[in-house]
Amino acid sequence: MASRKESILMWYDHIVIPSFKRTLWIIGLSGSGKSSFARAVNLKLNVEIIETGKWIRAMHHPESETPELTASVCSILDKDSRFFSRKIAEEIKKFERSIVVGTRNPTDFVDSFNAKTDAVVFLGLNQFTAKTSFEKSGVDAICAFVDFLRTSDFVTHDRVVFATRI
Repeated sequence: MASRKESILMWYDHIVIPSFKRTLWIIGLSGSGKSSFARAVNLKLNVEIIETGKWIRAMHHPESETPELTASVCSILDKDSRFFSRKIAEEIKKFERSIVVGTRNPTDFVDSFNAKTDAVVFLGLNQFTAKTSFEKSGVDAICAFVDFLRTSDFVTHDRVVFATRI
């Protein structure tokens, strides 16, 4: 029988990694397994990981909670609404292929998502609870935008995955 640690770390094994030419976006609420899944994809495909949350976490105590981190994000965005969009775009340009993890701001996603080359995995949207309204509304808006792209045939259905824990 697998240990608790092994079963937690392997929950994402059933997820089919969508085909992508440039960037795989991993979107989900806090605790949904975004970083774990990104590391698993990295092991399979040797693709660079861009952790968007590291920029904010670097400004805080390591044990800071989501509401405090979100307040910092909102403060920065209030001064410069495209601050993180530019950082993400700069990081993406550094690599032929990459995985972007942790984006919850729809502006950041819309600014950098390329419907012709990118794919997106949504992790556990109905299984995790948002810790802030910013987090919830941001992920909902990104999901709605991707749904618009899918229904408009701007992005093929095989490049969008809605994954749940089994």
